Amino acid sequence: MIFKFLLFLIIFFFIPGYIFVFKLKRDTLATVFLSICLGMVVVTLISFVGGYLDLNWLVAVWIISSGVVFIAK
Repeated sequence: MIFKFLLFLIIFFFIPGYIFVFKLKRDTLATVFLSICLGMVVVTLISFVGGYLDLNWLVAVWIISSGVVFIAK
């Protein structure tokens, strides 16, 4: 059960946040913390804008595109 939660956390919050903070020269724990926090903020903002504009698929596009960018670099 906890494995599924950690996998969800990594895919939906860590990867989108890590795209923004990977150039910062911080230690590992700070990078993970900042990535998760920023990922939560970005996904929440995109969910809000997507819901307001009736573009509910926008979150899925963001998650997939951030995963592609993460793998490509």
